[in-house]
This record gives sequence, structure tokens and C-alpha cells, in this order.
Amino acid sequence: YEGSKWGKYLRAPEIFFTILEKGKDLFVPLKEVADVRRGFTTGANEFFYLTEEEIKKWKIEKEFLQPIIFTLKEVDGYSVDKNNLKFKVLICHKQKEELKGTNVLKYIEYGEERGREFQKRPTCGSRSPWYALGKGWSYAPLIFPAKVGERMPVFLNNSVFEDKKLYGVIPKNKEDTILLGALLNSTVSRLIVEHTCRQLTGAQAIADIDVVVVEHLGIPNPSELSKKIRTKLENSFRELSETRCESIFEEIGANTPEEVSLDKVKPERRELDKIVMGEILGLTEEEQLEVYKAVIDLVKSRLEKARSVPKQAKRKRVDIGALAESILREIDTSDLKKFPDDYIEGEECREIEVPEGKPEAGSDLHGFFVKIGDARIECGSQAEAKYIEYAVMNGNARIRIPKDERAIKNAVECYGSAFNKLKKDVSIYTRKTIKNNKLREKVEAVVLRKITKH
Repeated sequence: YEGSKWGKYLRAPEIFFTILEKGKDLFVPLKEVADVRRGFTTGANEFFYLTEEEIKKWKIEKEFLQPIIFTLKEVDGYSVDKNNLKFKVLICHKQKEELKGTNVLKYIEYGEERGREFQKRPTCGSRSPWYALGKGWSYAPLIFPAKVGERMPVFLNNSVFEDKKLYGVIPKNKEDTILLGALLNSTVSRLIVEHTCRQLTGAQAIADIDVVVVEHLGIPNPSELSKKIRTKLENSFRELSETRCESIFEEIGANTPEEVSLDKVKPERRELDKIVMGEILGLTEEEQLEVYKAVIDLVKSRLEKARSVPKQAKRKRVDIGALAESILREIDTSDLKKFPDDYIEGEECREIEVPEGKPEAGSDLHGFFVKIGDARIECGSQAEAKYIEYAVMNGNARIRIPKDERAIKNAVECYGSAFNKLKKDVSIYTRKTIKNNKLREKVEAVVLRKITKH
């Protein structure tokens, strides 16, 4: 499959290959039948996410508030109940002049006051106005967790927005919503996810699911399923949705692979799985048993691995931010101006939008590019790639790029020279004042981040 990492095949049980073989003409990546998005990255959760007490305090008008799910722990079953959610999210796309006389304007101005100044944070500053979160967004009918412990519900939704720790799944055909919910909650999908996610480092029994993993998750193509099968799947998922989503050990009714038995599996889950495994993929009952055993084994191994990692003794915490601020007071940063605006005055420009993340300029056989998270931005020259990298470093989500290549090169050279000199000055200073190498590297990174993202 496109996007697969070969390492997962080395540790896969035999049943994994059986599923791939039987589904080779049937499976499609989820992204072919649905759009997958990362939830809100607010840039200032303490401003945008409000409890009922905070809402009452500020008397914010209801029209500017929407329920939001912040964590998987807020969902008991396979559908979200907005009454169980802790926060509401501020959604306001009006300009300030349109908000005169409202309490939400008072709250926005509070967020802009000295000591908070949320509008100056990189993510907030990339929006216009800075508080206009979620422009053009609608509710995602399905929500997929980004981090998984023992539970992994992909749940139905019709009235709630999602935080960045969750992914919204929007079927391209709305009539496929219940069907996709059924397929994504099958134990076969859980098996595939457990092979494609990564375990977080340290003593954490959490599986980290990247948005690319969700996009490339193989599921039976809805258009290849008969009307009879679709109806059975939808009905079985509706029955499952009436139940709580328990840990995988409770859902399958076993704590070890040896304890797995088909008659111990939660009845509603078993009915759904029989359709997916048996009627769609053609797995025998013995093979279906192996699927359950493999999932139990994978999750159990993940938990045991986490428990085996010794917890580090608590150390006295060092305030890296305070150290960085003290260094900034000693280092001259006046030569480094805001990139790119201060370097391209008067130039005719085009604009591009880029995602949030750490940028990395590079090149390969296809040419020059900038990689930001999972996104790749093709560039016409090495200078343009470096230009975009510097612009993203400076907190820009919308980048103005001169149409004149000479102007791009000049901006990159001027900024690069000043930035490299500053890096050298910071390094010289920290080597004199911080003896611990790891601490020094962390402090230097924070200093440079504070310098570039004003």
C-alpha cells in the first residue's frame, strides 16, 4: 500500500498477510472515500476553550460558542454526547467593528492585553482576524482518535468540533457515513492500525496514529459492497453504537491470546466482525479467531513494553524559558529583521498558504522542495525553498514570495547571513554559561525559536 512502512511487515502475524491477500482487490485507502483532517490547532487553548464557569463570567453570547471534544476520555461509546463535554470553543469570524457592544469583543480585547497578547502567537497571528478559528469548517460525521490506549472507538458525530488530538473523517458520499463507521470499528481495522501506528517513547502505553496512517488505512471499498451487505453492516453498527466502548480486552473477552474464544467476544462486536471478516473478506472462523488473538497480542505487548520501561527519578526542573529569556537580554538581535516582509519591501509578490509545522528545505531527483510535516511544497529553485523555510520559521502561514528571482536570492542571503551570525553568538554565549550539553541544546533551540517567531 502507498505510504506503508516496510518495518511493520517484519513483525506481522500470518493472519495479517492473509487479510492483505484476501482484500487486495477490495481494499482502498480511506482517503479515496473520505477526507481526513486534523482537529483544531488553536495556538492558545487557554483562550479558545472555555468552561461553563468562564462562559458565565464573561457572559459570552451563545452564537459564538460551539461544543468541542478535547479528549477521547469524554466519549463512553460510539457516538459523542455534547452534554458530556468539558469545553466550548470560541468561533467568531466577525471583525471587531461588527462586534461593538458585545461581550465577546470584551473577551477578545482581554486576550490582546499585555501579558497575554494571544494575537502575537504564530498560529493565532496567521489568521485574519487572529481569533477567527475554523473558517469554512463544518462538523465531521466521524471522529478518529489520534492516540489509542486500550480503547479505539471511531465515533459518530453531528454537532461537535474536534481538537487536534482527534481527526475528523468526512465521507465523500454522505450516505456512506454509517457504513464507514462500521468498517472503521471492525476488529480488522484495529489490527491494521496496531501495525501501522507507532508507540510513544518511554513508559507510555499509547499508540500514536498519524493523519497519514488514517488516510492510508485500508478498508473494503463501499462501492464494491452489495446493498444487502451494506444494510447488514449499518444495522450491526447501530446496535454496537447502543453499547459502551470498552477496552479491547473486554470487547474480545480475553486478556491473552490463549484465552480468546469466538463465543466470548462481545455480541454486538461479533456480529459486525462476522460480516466484515466472514462475508466480505471470506475468512474462516479459525482465521477470524486468529485476528482476535493477534489484536490481543499486539495491544498486550504494547502495554507490557511500556510497563517494562523504568520510570526516571524526578529531577529538579530547570526553567528553560527563563534561561532563554536571560540570554536574549544579553545577545544583540537587532540585525535580524522579520522575514520575509522586512526584506522584500516594494517587491511584486505572489502568495501561498502553508501548513503549520517544522520546515525542512531539500532536494531530490524531482527538484527542490520544502517539507512541513506530511506536506511537500515544490519549489522552482534552491533559493525559493530556503525562502519558504525561513518564512515558516518566522511563523508565517501565508507567505508572500517575490516574482523576481533576484529579490528572493537577496532576501535569503541577507537573512541567512544575519541568522547564522546570531546562531554563532548564541552558541558562544551558552557554551560559556551552560555546561550540560543536552540542556544547552534545548536552551539554544528555544532562544532561536523566540527570535524567529516574534
